[in-house]
Amino acid sequence: MQKYLNNYYVLNCSTEIEILNVLNKRMDVFYNNPKNIVLSEVLSNSDHLIKNIELTEMCNISKISSGKTPISRSQGKSSEYTIPLLRTSNIKKGEIYIDEVTTTFISEKDLSDSNIVLENDILITIVGATLKIVGRAAIYNLEEYHSSINQNIARIRCTNESVIPKYLMIYLNSTFAQKQIERISKQGNQVNLNAKEVGEIKVIVPDLEIQKSIIAQYEKLFNQLQNSKDIIDTGLEKISNLLCNYTGLIEPILNEKNSVFINEISSIRLDYNFYNPTYNSYIDYILSKNDEYPIMTIKELAYGVFRGDTPSQYYSSGIKVLQINNIDPFKLTYEDAKFISEEEYKRKPRFQLRENDLLISGVGPPLGEVCIVKRDDLPLAAYNHISVIRLNENLIDPLYLCAFLNSSFGQMQMKKYYTGVRQIYLTNEWIEKLLILVPPFELQKIIADEVSKVLSSICNAEKNFSEIESTIFDDILYEYLKIDKELH
Repeated sequence: MQKYLNNYYVLNCSTEIEILNVLNKRMDVFYNNPKNIVLSEVLSNSDHLIKNIELTEMCNISKISSGKTPISRSQGKSSEYTIPLLRTSNIKKGEIYIDEVTTTFISEKDLSDSNIVLENDILITIVGATLKIVGRAAIYNLEEYHSSINQNIARIRCTNESVIPKYLMIYLNSTFAQKQIERISKQGNQVNLNAKEVGEIKVIVPDLEIQKSIIAQYEKLFNQLQNSKDIIDTGLEKISNLLCNYTGLIEPILNEKNSVFINEISSIRLDYNFYNPTYNSYIDYILSKNDEYPIMTIKELAYGVFRGDTPSQYYSSGIKVLQINNIDPFKLTYEDAKFISEEEYKRKPRFQLRENDLLISGVGPPLGEVCIVKRDDLPLAAYNHISVIRLNENLIDPLYLCAFLNSSFGQMQMKKYYTGVRQIYLTNEWIEKLLILVPPFELQKIIADEVSKVLSSICNAEKNFSEIESTIFDDILYEYLKIDKELH
């Protein structure tokens, strides 16, 4: 099969004229990618499919239209603006997210036949910065809302009773449709396709009983996916609750004052953030716990706080050097990892991370996310936008401190201390001033062990989520349509 892919033009275009005929329709590399062409050939005949399966184009089984830009809109729901305006950020594969605070809303007068979304409509993203954004499909089943779509989304409304909308959504998210979208989309500064091109997507339509079986299997896997997602989404809250239950901390009553008087301002800082009553409520509350447990600063608990270093050059391999995007609460991610040479790593001490160092994203957003360096991560380096806390482990357990800093009691302090507008900074000077509740070491260890159990469950859930998410659409179709994966 691989030989066939690599030699597509040799096998199928015996003359230069035939090659030019292929290229004349579209000159871009994505349209003429041999793998994408082979998939189109596979979907042009049904010899490899089981009986009772139809091959057709999307336009033959549905009505397709794209949304429009509204005349006016509101961030968040109000009495006048009650209709959610769905954008690409609201559409994930298989899911639609609407939040009444962050979603944009429009008024009834901006609704039209082309942009209104009804139950069982399929929405697919058709414009985005990257190919990952384009082609995400979800079915609309939010009964409490009618919604609308902007020009970056197409609405697919099934018109053929032989196609179940949810099956069509599953198919659109599979590689069979995604590779077609990759081929027909136009990819430049942004990726886009139009409603007519969506209509050209070839669709495999099995009989209704097979469609129902595919949907049942999808819903079973989707429930497992949601269970894993719930564990992930509630993980940080569970850790925060653990911290409160063992130490007796509670969320403080917030000072609702929304202004600062001149006589309250010192010469230290002139920005409102520093005097924000909400942030100060947390600091006052932590200080009030001093008669129960010692209150210490990071400076007192650490051998030092320093920034990582600046590489002179990046390489394709070597010692990983962490950027801000590699730091999440409690964990490191290595997506888009960069590398420095071993020689530079050894030459610059601030690159040389150690086990149990705490790392804080010091420039953001995001800002103030904290994770721990583990032995298995080493050797490892940090860029100079990352602050490193090298702890005195005789005074504080690293995982306990990581939990405290990632909780509201640490995050509210960091929000008070950051500076900047478009790009915000948290300097080492202010990190050293962060106040930490320091219970007896034995209690710190108990809390750390419990936190470790929660993190382990989150890790397992993320692994399960990733495995299901990557196969949920394709594997079901392979199983029920009996398609040879080698043709794919």
